[in-house]
Amino acid sequence: MLKNFKNATNFLSKNYKLQLMYNCFFNFLDIVRAAVDKEKAKLSKYYKRTSDEREFLFNCATILDSS
Repeated sequence: MLKNFKNATNFLSKNYKLQLMYNCFFNFLDIVRAAVDKEKAKLSKYYKRTSDEREFLFNCATILDSS
């Protein structure tokens, strides 16, 4: 993900078509936001299962295999 920021910085430093670069950057950030929202929803689903007597084992299993 940081590679995209580095590429954008290098591109912007050359002062080429700044508006195009900003549009690409915003598009990239929208994709990142969508991915984060999706993962947050998935984690929230499993978070609800961490408050019973199986809490410790479930947390370990989630960390070891979060797919």
